[in-house]
Amino acid sequence: MSIPEDHKKTFRSLVEKRIKESLESLKKDRRALRLLEKEGTDPIYFVGILSNWHNEGEKNTGIEEKGTLRDVLKASEKKFCEINNRTNIDASYFVGMKVGDITEPLPAKFWSKYKKRG
Repeated sequence: MSIPEDHKKTFRSLVEKRIKESLESLKKDRRALRLLEKEGTDPIYFVGILSNWHNEGEKNTGIEEKGTLRDVLKASEKKFCEINNRTNIDASYFVGMKVGDITEPLPAKFWSKYKKRG
């Protein structure tokens, strides 16, 4: 039994597309690693705050800025509180660092000490 030609063509096309996408992703990863080691590269942090009350109408927020992780986290919390008319934060956080076109999550051990309490 042999594979029909139209099946081969479709399969080949899908695999070639995935290879191309993988190569493009690999280029971005390599560029990010070069930038990471380059002197003078400013960190860009992303902080997303996902409200535990989103289904009740509260807004999620996210900011991406250059600066210290602490400053970006504080700015994101301020924005969250202002938008949702809150003094406290009942939410989950996503915190990442962006270098080049790549954003990677940062473990909580790097940022949880800066979180607003209560």
